[in-house]
Amino acid sequence: MYDNAQIGYKHTTSNAYLKDTPVIRMDYQAGAIEFVMPVFDDDLNIVDFFIGSRGNFSSIGVARMASLMSKPSGPQLESLFDINFVDASLVGAIGEIVGAYSQNEFALAYEKLEALPPEVKNTRALLDFAVGLAQTVSEEQYIEKLSALYEHHGDDPSAAFVLIDYHFYNQDFEKVLASIDSAMILVGKDGALLHLKGAYLVMMGLDKQGRAFVEESIEVDPELMSAYWTLASIQNQAKEFEQLTQTLATIESQFDLSIKPEELRANPGMADYVKSEAFKNAFPGG
Repeated sequence: MYDNAQIGYKHTTSNAYLKDTPVIRMDYQAGAIEFVMPVFDDDLNIVDFFIGSRGNFSSIGVARMASLMSKPSGPQLESLFDINFVDASLVGAIGEIVGAYSQNEFALAYEKLEALPPEVKNTRALLDFAVGLAQTVSEEQYIEKLSALYEHHGDDPSAAFVLIDYHFYNQDFEKVLASIDSAMILVGKDGALLHLKGAYLVMMGLDKQGRAFVEESIEVDPELMSAYWTLASIQNQAKEFEQLTQTLATIESQFDLSIKPEELRANPGMADYVKSEAFKNAFPGG
C-alpha cells in the first residue's frame, strides 16, 4: 500500500472524531502525501487505521472488499453501501465488478461500475472505490469521479483531502484552500498542508499571506525540503537576495546538498540574483 513512501512527519491531532490520535504522514517519491492515523485499544494495541485520503477506517475498506469477494447477499450490500434496496440483478452486477477488479481488469471494472444505477454508484462507499479505480483508467475518469464525489458528498469533511485534486484541476483556489483547512481540522497542523496552503496563496498573488504559511510549515516540519525551495522562490521574486542566500545555505546544510553557482546561472528565474552582491559574496569566483 505504501510502496515508494517514507514517513515524512509524525504528530498528534485532537478532534471530536479521532480524539488524541497520532498522525503519520507518508511522503511519496512522486510528491503525493497520505495521512495514516493508528487507532489503539485500551491496552495500546493498534486495532485499526484511519486513512486520510479515504476519509474512513482501514477496517471498513477491508471489510467491504472481503464481503464483496465472498459473494454477498442483498442484506450485506444494503449494509455495506447504505442503500435501501438490493435485488438479484444488482448483486450480480457488483459481483461482476469485483470479479474484474480481482483480475486486475480495472477498465472493465470501471465500465461495469458506471453502468450501475445512479442511486447506487453515487453512494459514498462506491464513489470512494470508484475514485481509486478511476486513477488506474485515465485522468479524465479520475476527475469525473472526483466531480461526482464533490456533487454528492462535498460537504463531508472526510472527503476534503481527496477533493483538493478536483478543486486544483478546476483552478478553484478558494475551494482548494477550504479543503486544505478541512483536512487540517481532521489531521491537525501539518507542515505539508501548511506548505500547500502557502504555495496556493502565492499562486493567487497573495504573497505575504502565502509566505507566512510557508515559514510556519518550516517551523512545524524542519525536514520538509520542498517548503525551503518555495521560500527561496518567494525571496527571489521579492529580490530579497540576502535572505535568499541564507535560505540556500540552510538547504545545503539541512539536507546535505551542494548548490553549484553554475546551476543557479543556468536558471533564467535567477538572472537578477546571480548579478547581485549577495550571490557574489556567497559564491566567490562563481
